[in-house]
Amino acid sequence: MRSVHSRTPSVLISSSIASKLPAAFRLQAGNRSLRVQAQIEPDEGSSDSVHLLEVSPAVSRAIAIPAYSYRILRQDESSIRIGPVVAVLIASKPSETTTNATKSRRLYKQLILQGWKRGIFIYCFFPQDVFWGRGLIHGHTYTPNGKWISGNFPIPDVVYNRILYRSTENQRMVQKLLEGFDNHPGVYLFNRRFLNKWEVFKVLAQDPMARYWLPETTLFSGTSLQSLIHRHKDLFLKPCHSSKGQGILKVERVDGRGFRYGRTEWKGKNWIYVPNLRRLSMRLRQSVDYPRRYILQQGIDLARLNGRIFDLRAQAQKNRQGEWVLTGVGVRVAARNRFVTHVPNGGSRANFYTVIKEVFPTSKTQHSIEQELHKICRIVPAVLEEGLQIPLGVLSMDIGVDSSGKLWILEVNSKPARFDEADIRHRHMELLIDYFIFAAEHNSKGR
Repeated sequence: MRSVHSRTPSVLISSSIASKLPAAFRLQAGNRSLRVQAQIEPDEGSSDSVHLLEVSPAVSRAIAIPAYSYRILRQDESSIRIGPVVAVLIASKPSETTTNATKSRRLYKQLILQGWKRGIFIYCFFPQDVFWGRGLIHGHTYTPNGKWISGNFPIPDVVYNRILYRSTENQRMVQKLLEGFDNHPGVYLFNRRFLNKWEVFKVLAQDPMARYWLPETTLFSGTSLQSLIHRHKDLFLKPCHSSKGQGILKVERVDGRGFRYGRTEWKGKNWIYVPNLRRLSMRLRQSVDYPRRYILQQGIDLARLNGRIFDLRAQAQKNRQGEWVLTGVGVRVAARNRFVTHVPNGGSRANFYTVIKEVFPTSKTQHSIEQELHKICRIVPAVLEEGLQIPLGVLSMDIGVDSSGKLWILEVNSKPARFDEADIRHRHMELLIDYFIFAAEHNSKGR
């Protein structure tokens, strides 16, 4: 479409769209609206351009979004809503490295540019920059011309919570902000909070299909330790509120009565031996800052790649129809003599198909693993969303594969880390944009 240079509040739309509207109609973007005049352009070019609305600079200033050609989200006999307008809630940690901040900025830039291609306005904002009284948020966006700009933008149709630190998300100011979005009739907020391991297990264990993929799991106590250690050779203690492998302990039976345990932060072969169960229980309580909540989980005999354990990191997302699908899957391989695969703990990345073909040479097992991954990504997020009663749009799962090829769900994360695999990252962006549209169209709170 050609540019609109009128100083009057006008927008450029195709003749087929204009034919269903009066000469003047209400234009809506996020929480902003303005009565505008229609300038008509003949229906030419692709069908995509027919369903775009071009905002003039004058209208842009009035409704607080950049002048651009936007997707028509919804139309009735007297108004058009464009977008959706999407805001990504972000927050950095004081100790966050420059490298991490640069990677995050690059990721948001790619997402914003992908939005422009689809006629959707996306901006990022910090918790302290929401001005409810003015109905505006001070945010940051990346222009199609390749520049970061800051400005005051509308309260959006969709908010994606990408605060990556529990301590930040738990701050009173942030919680009050999230409650504000929850209560706002025009805002759809998703991935509202972190999950904890015990609530995830409890919800999945109640579902007859999801429980098939769960290791035996309970809250840690002296009694539960005594019960599980007699049924399983290895056990893991995991903090309910943690991620990235932090604070995990592994317990192993080493002879008729003795045990040893190690912690993710201990490198090499640093294990502590204890001669009996009573001593083990006492030492574990000291090591995990008991009574802080930990889960006790059955150890899985994971398959190995060149003598090192590995697991799968699968990402699931909702698509344009609001259905859960597998975005992609990568492999994380533990460092030698380590029992967690997380990259911050010395793990490394590997290609899923290459690893599965090397470890499981039969095509039947390879196919079975791939099909089971699709099944998990279709079922597990839906069960969690219903059981926890929180809107979700994206989840990642750490999935173990034992020596027989059976899959086990080890952890579920509502704040997935970035995938370095380019193909997965691209599909992630496409599905996010699709879900932004779906969420805005199906927001039952209504705008």
